[in-house]
Amino acid sequence: MRDCRECRRFRLKYEDCVGKDWYSERDLVYCPHQIIWVLKHLSELKTGSWPERPLTEEQERNYLPCTGNVPTMGGSYGNASFECAICVAADVESRLDRTSWDGDVLRTSCQGYNDVAELAYKMGSTVDIVERAMKNALRYVRGWRVKRVPYSEWKAQRKYYQNIVKSRNSSKKLDICL
Repeated sequence: MRDCRECRRFRLKYEDCVGKDWYSERDLVYCPHQIIWVLKHLSELKTGSWPERPLTEEQERNYLPCTGNVPTMGGSYGNASFECAICVAADVESRLDRTSWDGDVLRTSCQGYNDVAELAYKMGSTVDIVERAMKNALRYVRGWRVKRVPYSEWKAQRKYYQNIVKSRNSSKKLDICL
């Protein structure tokens, strides 16, 4: 996984990164904060408009919006102004659709349910299961192997890897205690 520029700049793990309020088309590298931001603005992106950037007065003077109509080397224009927004929305939605119920939980939580307990009650499940489903879906959607590995196989591989790491860590703890 590539980290977002904020994570790289401050050398943070993605769990420690706080993200930003707005991302440009050029900033998207599918880090977890960016995926959540895209899900929160999904309806706007589907219509073909990129969410407006909240600007300060200084930024308003220096900001040049990315309209998509930028001449390429051949002199022709590359993309329509709405194309990038629709492509990002379609990509994230297709990734979420592969995660079935877990993706539905993540999509619902990003579209207004801030309380996990309320969301768990609505979904007819427990808080632990809903939190695990959201984390798994987010990890799968941001990953680079999305197109090669189905979600069910990815979850099985992840569970296997976590069991190996746990067994290694527990054996190391035993060696230290002896």
